[in-house]
Amino acid sequence: NSLIDLSKYSKILIVTDKNIPQSLVQKLQSVLPVENFCLVLDPGEAQKDLENIQKIWGALKWGFL
Repeated sequence: NSLIDLSKYSKILIVTDKNIPQSLVQKLQSVLPVENFCLVLDPGEAQKDLENIQKIWGALKWGFL
């Protein structure tokens, strides 16, 4: 059982950073039941800023560029 019923969503945005191995991201993407997109940010606390929030909002607003 899943904690969240992902099938009720039409798309999923994955937000990660460059420290996460691409192979893990690809594995996650391959098991998701719906269309998905991965937004990869630079690592570190300094990246948790308005510029990156705008990137996330933009991806959500425009349907995952």
